[in-house]
Order: sequence, then structure tokens, then C-alpha cells
Amino acid sequence: MSIKSVNPNVLALLSALIAIDLAQGMDLEEQNVTGNFIIDIGQILVTMAAAREAQKKAADEKAEETKAKEEQGTAAEPKKQGAEAKTEAKTEAKTEAKTEGKTEGAQTQPTGSDQSAADEDEFIGRDRKTLELRIARLERQVRQLAAARERKS
Repeated sequence: MSIKSVNPNVLALLSALIAIDLAQGMDLEEQNVTGNFIIDIGQILVTMAAAREAQKKAADEKAEETKAKEEQGTAAEPKKQGAEAKTEAKTEAKTEAKTEGKTEGAQTQPTGSDQSAADEDEFIGRDRKTLELRIARLERQVRQLAAARERKS
């Protein structure tokens, strides 16, 4: 049985029953620490899901873009004659030289895939920082819970 197939009402009822059972025998401080700990786990799961969804969306968009470019390239093009063909050949040669860094002093702009990779790296960096902060908060909460249990004993 997958969690995807469980009725949402059953999940809500199950979480309420678990919360009630966990709260039995805990003082207010323990309930707060435990509740915050569980909330943080949920936040991390949601953050990870959002990151995966964003990565999947970016990959899907890139695949669509590539497919569209391929379809445009395979469309029948009339043969270009004379000066028009020479101009196009020169433009292609300049573009190729720039991308290979052969043109002196030429600075190329990042291509779509390079920019996507840079954006993804930036996103992952921000996501990693968020996760590190949440992990630190979870560690503090675990220490608080352990201290509360020691005081209770």
C-alpha cells in the first residue's frame, strides 16, 4: 500500500491519534519541543519535494526546448543562393569562433543550458543553506528534549 492511495481523511485522523498518544505523559515543554521537531521534519520534506519539482520542471522545459529546436532544424528549408548563403556561412563561422574562444577579445554570453546550470547551482546553494539552518534548529530541539527528559527523571 502506498501513501498516495490512503484517503486524506484517514491520514488526518491518524495524525491526530498519534499526536494525542504522544502527548500523554509529556509536560508542556516536551510537547512543544516534540511538536517543533516533527514540524521541522515536515518542512524539510516539503523543501526537498519543491526542489525536486523545480529540477524536474527545468529538465522538462529543456527537453521541450531541445525538441522544438530539432523540429525546426528538420523542417525543409529552401536552398539559399549566392550572397545570402555566403553571409550566413560567415555569421556561423563567427558564432562558432566565439563559442570556442578563438575570437580575440570576444566575450560570449552564457548559453541557455549554461545559464540554467548556473541558476540551478544557485537554487541548490540556497536550498542547502536552508536545510543546514533547519538541521541546526532540529539539533537544538533534540538537545532541549533530552534536557527536559533528564530534568523530569
